[in-house]
Amino acid sequence: MGLFQRKKAAFLSWTLLHISAIKAFFRAVGLESLVLVRQFMRSNTKMEGKKPAIRNSFLIALGKCGVHFLPAAASITMLYINIKGYWIGAQMVAMHGESSVSIALLQLVAKMQELLIVASLATALFDILRFELLYGSGIPLGLLGSGITFTQISYFWSPDFLGALRYGISEKKKKKLCVCVALLLAGLLATTAGPASAILMIPRQQAWAAGTLDFYLNGTNNDFWPSQLTYEGQLQDWGISDCRNFKATSTAVCPAGGYHSLWDHFTASTIYNVNDVLYEVNNPDTRQVRMDIDSPLGYVPTHTISGNIRGLSLETWMYTTHAATDRLQKLLNDVWQSEIFQMRYSALHDRSRYEFFSTSTSTLRTQVPVVRVGCAPGQNLSEGQTTIEFPVVPPFDYWINTTNLSLPEILLNARRRDHAKITWFELPPDFGATTAGALVELPWDTYTSTRVAFGCSIDARWTDGIISYDGQAPHEAHILHTRPSKRDKEYLPDSNHWRRIAVDADWLAALTPPVPKTGPGYEPWDPSTIESIFHATGPTTCAFSQKNLSAHNQTYNWNHHSPSAITFTEYVLAIVFADGLSRVGSFRAFNTTVSPITSWLVQNYTNILDDRSLRPRRHSTTLPSLHAMKDDPKAMYKFRLFAM
Repeated sequence: MGLFQRKKAAFLSWTLLHISAIKAFFRAVGLESLVLVRQFMRSNTKMEGKKPAIRNSFLIALGKCGVHFLPAAASITMLYINIKGYWIGAQMVAMHGESSVSIALLQLVAKMQELLIVASLATALFDILRFELLYGSGIPLGLLGSGITFTQISYFWSPDFLGALRYGISEKKKKKLCVCVALLLAGLLATTAGPASAILMIPRQQAWAAGTLDFYLNGTNNDFWPSQLTYEGQLQDWGISDCRNFKATSTAVCPAGGYHSLWDHFTASTIYNVNDVLYEVNNPDTRQVRMDIDSPLGYVPTHTISGNIRGLSLETWMYTTHAATDRLQKLLNDVWQSEIFQMRYSALHDRSRYEFFSTSTSTLRTQVPVVRVGCAPGQNLSEGQTTIEFPVVPPFDYWINTTNLSLPEILLNARRRDHAKITWFELPPDFGATTAGALVELPWDTYTSTRVAFGCSIDARWTDGIISYDGQAPHEAHILHTRPSKRDKEYLPDSNHWRRIAVDADWLAALTPPVPKTGPGYEPWDPSTIESIFHATGPTTCAFSQKNLSAHNQTYNWNHHSPSAITFTEYVLAIVFADGLSRVGSFRAFNTTVSPITSWLVQNYTNILDDRSLRPRRHSTTLPSLHAMKDDPKAMYKFRLFAM
């Protein structure tokens, strides 16, 4: 019987202890009235029992810490979500279309979190003060109300606090100094709790890493970004289309595949119209240009050519994307969007809500073509003259000087023409970092055996860049490495990352083939594509505002009355050359063994994505959608997609 009584007493003691701990918890969180409900319902005749002043119990102490649990748990949760990241969509999905209401509610919750943090800090400070009063040697009078006034920043330079701080230091009592330090920390936390809670709790619109995928191109680096670009090494004849004849303009993978888009752009733009012959651009900022290029049948995705036209302190530079990687980037982007709309919703996996994005952008780091063009002033070239000036282009600086070049024999015996003529040829090493030279001849003078002519040097490079694509706008390139010390000259090459390109005569012929008789810009004198653009946009006539001028006067008009015509010529040459380089190796993305061309499909491609490729900050996947035909590890490229 005695054993039973002891067990019963122990059980009652254990029960009372836990009840006391629960009561302590309710008191700590400000819900003490719930504890008193039963007492209010009991008879008032019974005398109230004694209350212990001090009780030594871990459970009761833990219960009194309840005021700290809620703000601590909320803060830890918000920190975890902000550090790890959690995608909810472009808007609050639960209140779609009412983002302002959602933000207002979150601000209210953030304010409640601030109050909970302040309450937790105040409780901790009162516990410290109580401990010092009960077990220590006391505290300065100025600190008695610090558990309430610590939320006011002005308290920390008030006489009460400064006096207490002086007392703690002068008496060399470490405990008093620790109390002051605790007050300072609590005041700092209380001051920053509000802004921090709002920042952590209110979602932000930002680029979200929505997937990463490695893929391979069907070839080697030299296949797609050759330093020595030859026609035979890069192009082939597919029976119905030779990239050197008039059919080349209707084949996207040929260097001249962008001709129709270039023609439409230049002839439609009013600033290039023949009636506006001076081409004056007074504001150098307007010389920053962008042009979107479409291609036949869509085999090369629409891409943007960007750059600068030479002004007071600029050179003419144009750069664009790489068509082979553009094509695969577009496919991967389309497959990604198809996958996210088919995923089953799950609250545990934020990637199942990727379908709620407002915009998405995929980025791809690769090499892109950059083209610089410089043209010398117009010269009076007579029928028997054997030399003409060309710009000398330094490899890593802007060009200033020109030097004479002996003309090939074929040009010395050129017949007189009433139209412009552009001839490509290779420049010797004396002319610097040149890929090719272009001799531009205006129509011959009617009465003399002379014409206005000038030489242009083309400097083409491969450099590191990033191609971005948002699923709707054209693919766009961004240059990674430039020379900051020459930034005012725009896009000057960095010696460690810019690689020069050399081309052969056959590739240049494929770049500007004859205009087809059924195509835009055709003339009876069978112009090339670039001659057609040059003829239609006006530079050939802008120097001849008066009839029967001598060639000398024509040259003067060209150089002094129409200075922007030379700049425009640089622009046309750079655009055409950059677009041609962007198509290098593009045919390798397709299975070209079938005909007609409209039957070409991307080879070695599967539209099945590994689910892990949809995970944020994922650096690779074990199931590449594209793989290389040749063993070249450098042909692997990383596809990243960001959503907002």
